[in-house]
Amino acid sequence: MAAHEFGTWLGVLAPQPTYGFGHVFRPLCPELSICRDEIRNDRQGATAMHVACLIFPSHWLDGDLVEASKVEGLLFLLETALADAALALTMYEDGKRQLAMPDMKAWQAEAGRKQELADEIAAVRGITWTDRDGTNGVRVEAEIIRLQEVVAAGNMPRQYQRRIPFIHAKTFIYSLESVRKNFITLKKYDISKYSASKALDLIDKAIPHLAGVRNSSAHADERMVWTGSKNKSLVPFPIESQHINAADGGMLVLESLFGDCFSCTLGSGEFGSVEINSKSLVAVRSIIQNLLDSLPWKTDHSVSRVSPSA
Repeated sequence: MAAHEFGTWLGVLAPQPTYGFGHVFRPLCPELSICRDEIRNDRQGATAMHVACLIFPSHWLDGDLVEASKVEGLLFLLETALADAALALTMYEDGKRQLAMPDMKAWQAEAGRKQELADEIAAVRGITWTDRDGTNGVRVEAEIIRLQEVVAAGNMPRQYQRRIPFIHAKTFIYSLESVRKNFITLKKYDISKYSASKALDLIDKAIPHLAGVRNSSAHADERMVWTGSKNKSLVPFPIESQHINAADGGMLVLESLFGDCFSCTLGSGEFGSVEINSKSLVAVRSIIQNLLDSLPWKTDHSVSRVSPSA
């Protein structure tokens, strides 16, 4: 496994950027770093699994019982959202790996099979290829029969295959935005408001377009009809990127995946992106871990907890 993948496997042990709250988290067992060369995926051609590791200093928070109980519930939601993001990233990379572009021979074979089916249908029905209305129906029927053949053989239609990376990329974004929303809610409580405020600032700096991209993805129907935030008319900003050049503006991007950047036109008209990679995952994991370390935990008769458990 590559070094950056290890950083996602054992986030608290691997070298990575520190997003601090005036407190630097230290591994409980530094000697475990000797395992790094042994953590790998032995399956040939398989995608490495991403595991974002958190350490809870205790099982229970100290302070007002009612407030502590509510904050503990929100911390559980943080833990779950981070786990969802790690799983989504793993499945996103696996989906991309399986989405191989067909070569010319495969494309020709597919086109040839559809034409063969169309010829058979036309012959049975006595339709000639000069009959425009008749041949349109023949081609539609041939497409449906070919689709049935593909599915019966245990294969997925290519149009569906192309959607898999998008599905997991959006799950990744939604999970990280769920983390961000939990930070906002945690700001309401005395025992967590300072730490949550710092965490919110850090996630907005690390992934500045997270909320905007998530919102545009969730409201794609509004963007499609050129409606922006607060039902205002959407005026897309100029775009000058490596993959899109619309220097004069006016280009609406609903969703795109160039490399590992999920991009779209935001409700403000700005062009926003979120990186779907281990860098984003590790940054958010580090922010959550530092938030956990800064909270008041009960230390008497309580032990630390590792998430996820093996």
